[in-house]
Amino acid sequence: MAIIPALGIGYGETKIIETYDLFKAIVEEMEFSSNFKDGYWIELIADAILESAEKG
Repeated sequence: MAIIPALGIGYGETKIIETYDLFKAIVEEMEFSSNFKDGYWIELIADAILESAEKG
């Protein structure tokens, strides 16, 4: 695959990198990020942003 300068990587490449990181974490018995705890904190932040926008 040719890489075109200044275009970055696409969705497919991103998923390949995420899959590699997941498998590597499993093999090395390390915690994978993002995990449930990360998602929980992100959702709390998203809720706070929404509440702030609603209250102005």
